[in-house]
Amino acid sequence: MLLQSCFYVVILSFSFLSIFPALAHGAQANFSWLPNTEANLTGYKIHYGITSGNYTTVIDVGLPELVDGRVHATVNDLAEGNTYYFAATSYATAEEESGFSSEIAHCIGCDTVVETAISSGADDAEEVASSGGINLGSSDLEMVQESNEQLVGLRFNNLDIPQDATITNAWIQFTVDESTT
Repeated sequence: MLLQSCFYVVILSFSFLSIFPALAHGAQANFSWLPNTEANLTGYKIHYGITSGNYTTVIDVGLPELVDGRVHATVNDLAEGNTYYFAATSYATAEEESGFSSEIAHCIGCDTVVETAISSGADDAEEVASSGGINLGSSDLEMVQESNEQLVGLRFNNLDIPQDATITNAWIQFTVDESTT
């Protein structure tokens, strides 16, 4: 049955991709999800509004050509600074439309900042370049040279970054605990 089986795929795979500023017509939100497999599928709709669960605008994106095995759709003319709530549906006919996907909320033009620290001593490592020996127990990291030239590795666990997200800016900040000249 179209209303249940095909929409199940949309619920599991509907993912927010990114927000890009549009040049003349406000901002836009780009979406991507895995396609439904039902033969009678006619298209998809993206519903959105500025209140959770209250979708005042509907865009029929039809059945777009797949790109890299995924459906892609764009919502244009969004106002910067507003939080929008998005959900998708799939349909076979005007009378046969699925329920809403899981809702995605996003503030248009608002920067999302993720700040995290190395969570355990085993998440940073020093490797001696000449021998390949690895030290996971150092209380600090020597960035290039200790007694030998070395490489430093860092691992950040539990970062909740959606698949296909576009990272527009990233940096690592270190704190100095000793200095030599």
